[in-house]
Amino acid sequence: MKDGFDFKENRFFVEGESEIKYTFNNGHIAKDPKLASISFLKAMERIPILIDNHKRQIEKAAKDIPVFQEVVNNHWRKEVELRKLKSDLSALPRKIQMTIGENSTDTNGQNSNGSSQNLHVSPEKNMVEVAEIKAQFRV
Repeated sequence: MKDGFDFKENRFFVEGESEIKYTFNNGHIAKDPKLASISFLKAMERIPILIDNHKRQIEKAAKDIPVFQEVVNNHWRKEVELRKLKSDLSALPRKIQMTIGENSTDTNGQNSNGSSQNLHVSPEKNMVEVAEIKAQFRV
């Protein structure tokens, strides 16, 4: 749709056996009958140029194939280090929760010893609130 109206656009091309469509003037046919009849010939004239371009691109890509195969077949040198870091990462939340738990039991013990601070640990929000100081610290 274009400007509220149905819009149809006819494009003309020459299609080869490989199902590649070759056009001239982006598929638009000229209004002049002589030029319109030549557009198919012009499209076919472009075929050798396009074939040469594709051959160059294929040759350029073919040079890189051995390098890419070598990269794919090699093992990544830092795979062991990555596994170690991933295991450390999975253990980190447990260590944090244990530290928070130890700190909350320590502070609760201090509160019973006569300290007047009110400490609230909320593990689901990863926050520690101290009521007397009115400060929040994110873990």
